[in-house]
Amino acid sequence: MSKRIHREVSRRVIYTNRNATRYAKVESLNTAYKNPRPVIVNHGWPDSQWSYQMLPQLVVGRINTLLSSGRTLYIPFTGSNFGNDTSTYPVTDGMGQIAFDDVIDAAELDGFDVTTLDFFSTSMGGCDGLNWAWRNPTRVSSMVLFAPFTDMMATYDTALAASLGVSAAMLGAFGVASRSALDTACEDYDPIRNETLLEPLGPRIRVILLTGDEVIPYAGANAFYEGIGADVITSPGSHFYESTQTNYDEFELAYWFDWHNQYT
Repeated sequence: MSKRIHREVSRRVIYTNRNATRYAKVESLNTAYKNPRPVIVNHGWPDSQWSYQMLPQLVVGRINTLLSSGRTLYIPFTGSNFGNDTSTYPVTDGMGQIAFDDVIDAAELDGFDVTTLDFFSTSMGGCDGLNWAWRNPTRVSSMVLFAPFTDMMATYDTALAASLGVSAAMLGAFGVASRSALDTACEDYDPIRNETLLEPLGPRIRVILLTGDEVIPYAGANAFYEGIGADVITSPGSHFYESTQTNYDEFELAYWFDWHNQYT
């Protein structure tokens, strides 16, 4: 696979809103080619859309690749922030589903073809993206998930989730006070417990899992994504991806998305 990694891309970032959803629209200033299909990019917890513009890490590299291939990105603030002050909706909106619908509407108003869509989601945003996907399966062209929340209770139980306040935030987001109550409350939103709904989407999903991930237990996530037929890429590194950039360079998001345009 040939390399088309462009670390520096001249871009325009527009911060605006659609209904109650705040979002960023990121477009390349190279107008030689404009892909008619937008990419919906979803952040994790407790990140915001700012992280995609500012952090010189793997995620930014991938976004520059998308921009250089003519893609326009829509990055909503979603409920993945668990009530963080950058959040638009609580989890009770269906894991950011209202926010997804709002930015997709905004993309259509901007003249993009939103019949089917490409998604790039990280961490908790991966859970949000999967929730939208299994509720709208015919509209998903392809998804790339980087270290996605897959088994919500397994993540809740990790030491790092507890130390970072993620476990407590999960309780607050679902309006419950105990682990057992959370286990019941998140059932309809937990990817690992909705496997049958995700199986038809498996061939359209590429997932990057980290063997040293402290909040997404690798063994269980790997078995789940292989079970639904997703394309699984394993990389060393932690959930915070500093050591994974080199390992992931050869896998081009742009090529993956373009190949999956067969689903339109």
